[in-house]
Amino acid sequence: YEDLGVKEYFIFDPLEEWLRPPLRGYRRQGDSLEQFVPLREEPGLQVFFSQVLGLELHGSLRFLRWVDPRTGRSLFTVREAYAQADVEKARAEAAEAEAARLRSEIERLRGTRGAP
Repeated sequence: YEDLGVKEYFIFDPLEEWLRPPLRGYRRQGDSLEQFVPLREEPGLQVFFSQVLGLELHGSLRFLRWVDPRTGRSLFTVREAYAQADVEKARAEAAEAEAARLRSEIERLRGTRGAP
């Protein structure tokens, strides 16, 4: 990674087979990459700040989570993003069906207005 000019990278070992604690961060210092300390460290949790992304990387034994430090909100994982897209698609389809039902009801009411 040094030869490629990478500015920072993280290594995660969720099973702690090679790393304890399971997350490490490396940042470019001149021509080399140096390990850097977490922003916060608690039992079972490490928090690193990515200068490149402007995000916090929260790591524990079984997960990694990117967090926006300005809002405190986690970014979706790919799986969560697809699940959320499915939810939004279902909502949109339900709204379209309701709109079609209402249009039909309006047309029905307009038709009965002109009847004797």
